[in-house]
Amino acid sequence: ILAQAWLKLIELANSVTQLANLRAMDVMKEQARKQIEDQLTEKAPAVLKPFFPCLGGPVGTMETCICVVPADKQEGVRQAIEKYKSI
Repeated sequence: ILAQAWLKLIELANSVTQLANLRAMDVMKEQARKQIEDQLTEKAPAVLKPFFPCLGGPVGTMETCICVVPADKQEGVRQAIEKYKSI
């Protein structure tokens, strides 16, 4: 019975560790998303910024209105959007 209790305790400890790891990963993902959103906010032409609340923030707006982004910045914006979606 004591051995079973120890096994249950070990399983519980492993579960807690896994949960903590998942939460840490979620925090890291959220930080990465926020960083991309901040980068896209900086790269967004001023004319697009008022549309952020309507089109899903900087990511959705820049994706929808990519034609307004200067041609030399479009590829970087597309890559940032794809990275954001893959997170």
